[in-house]
Amino acid sequence: MIINFFKRPLPLVLATIIGIGILLWLKPFLGLTVNTIALNTNQMPFFDLIFRHLGENRLLGKIISFAVMMITSFYLVQLSSKFILIRSRTYFPALIFILLTASFPVFQGLNPALFASFFLALALNHTFQIYETKKPHNSIFMAGFYCALASLFYISATTFMLVLFISLLITGTLNYRFWLIPVTGFITPWFFVFIYHYLWMSNPAAPVEIIKSALNSNTQPNHNAFTYIHIAIIGVIIVISLAYLLNMLQLQKINIRKFHGILIWFSLISVVSVFVLPTCSFENIYIIAIPVSFQISQFLASSRSRYWPSIILVTLFTLTAVQQIIS
Repeated sequence: MIINFFKRPLPLVLATIIGIGILLWLKPFLGLTVNTIALNTNQMPFFDLIFRHLGENRLLGKIISFAVMMITSFYLVQLSSKFILIRSRTYFPALIFILLTASFPVFQGLNPALFASFFLALALNHTFQIYETKKPHNSIFMAGFYCALASLFYISATTFMLVLFISLLITGTLNYRFWLIPVTGFITPWFFVFIYHYLWMSNPAAPVEIIKSALNSNTQPNHNAFTYIHIAIIGVIIVISLAYLLNMLQLQKINIRKFHGILIWFSLISVVSVFVLPTCSFENIYIIAIPVSFQISQFLASSRSRYWPSIILVTLFTLTAVQQIIS
């Protein structure tokens, strides 16, 4: 069965997942999709820097974007093993991340949310480490720092700060000084952006202008009817996975329950952001896919059902393949 093949942490499975990733990015590589996000001129400074250097060389930009996507996907596998988020060692988080982020071909290529997702994965690592260390000061600071780097690519990534503050509550870090550390970490990269614009560009108001410009940005592609059906089915799969996860968490160690609690909040905040924030739309799938990949992977890897995991995995493959064909 397909589910048994992908469950095993074998080199053949790894090679297959990489091959699937390449196949799902063939359309961007061949120039058969138009990335309207990259065409938007109101971008955050770090992404604007990348786009100005790579925008003319579209193929190189897509290759770098693909590399970032693959690195992020397999970094999730490392997080899963490091914090035992999934009972068995498996490449499922990478596979699910690749399938989910390929659900919107129009967003494949240079995309601020894609670059932000990598730094949020790093921030998530430090967020989990808060519970693992006796003196979590550095982990808290670095979580805020990486969130700021993500926001310098994609302003909506700032919502991860809510996840970080909720994580401090979940992990029982109630000392008020700890709550100031992530703010300091978040401010640090933005401080250097301010210094750059103040000393070299003689425009200290530039960071504020950049944020205002990004908030007024509204370049969104039109989606076909199948896209909304696709989203609805993915939503059902997520609900099924969460129901299974909540049921099995009662049998897990305290730290595992805390980690999954953080991921659930991460999922909720990321999804709500799409409907609440004017700067956020379906490109946020790159960020939503981080926590959701763990949740769906947990169900696929741990469920005792003989059929449902295979049905869900085949459904994800089918939906993504159809979306790639018709978009």
